[in-house]
Amino acid sequence: MATSYISNDGNESLMKQVEKDESGLHRLTWNDQLLERLPDQLLTLKDLNILLLARNRLNSIPNSLPLSLTNLVHIDLSHNKLTTFPACITTAMHLEILNISHNRITKISPSISDLMKLNKLIMDFNCIDSLPTDICNLVSLYELRLGGNFLSLLPHTFSNLNKLHTIYLDANRFQHFPIQLLEIESLNILYLSHNRLINIPSTINNLINLKILHLNSNKLSLIPQTICELSHLYKLCLDNNRL
Repeated sequence: MATSYISNDGNESLMKQVEKDESGLHRLTWNDQLLERLPDQLLTLKDLNILLLARNRLNSIPNSLPLSLTNLVHIDLSHNKLTTFPACITTAMHLEILNISHNRITKISPSISDLMKLNKLIMDFNCIDSLPTDICNLVSLYELRLGGNFLSLLPHTFSNLNKLHTIYLDANRFQHFPIQLLEIESLNILYLSHNRLINIPSTINNLINLKILHLNSNKLSLIPQTICELSHLYKLCLDNNRL
């Protein structure tokens, strides 16, 4: 598999590297390149599966990118300057991993539901205060990271994500335990630390496969006895509460 790791020497060199490697390139790593836009030559890499663009200065991506690069399965746009969700990505029908963490995104496009093969979605550290109900249609989702946002509620149909194994909801604004999670028996790892939680429901024992539970740095004064019924639980973090 051809891989391109490109040094930080400006857009002109980047474009030359694309022209040089365009035949059969499957993975392109352009992290830490100070990129403010993507070169047009990128759209010629028809075999590209993995596109890594972390820690640049991108505030948008070309609408034609996913239409041209139809074989993409992994896109990393973390640590850029995106303020809106790049809705054009939702036309990347084979996408399995999407990382848009550490940007300034406030809303998620309802069209995200078109990414039916998505199994890992990373949106930590943005400015998201609500999720569209459409996100609940991502039935292949295995891992969801939403830490460091402004969420206080989950969509009422969130339990449709019945293959979810890992979810990060830490450093948000939850005051009440999101009860939709209690219907997702597949859940193994749950992060709810650094919120404003005041209670844990006694039905926490519904999460029969839970192995890791982070509840530290909340406002909890009581933990239900039923938590002891979680037979697979081997890590429980409760520090910095009011217990």
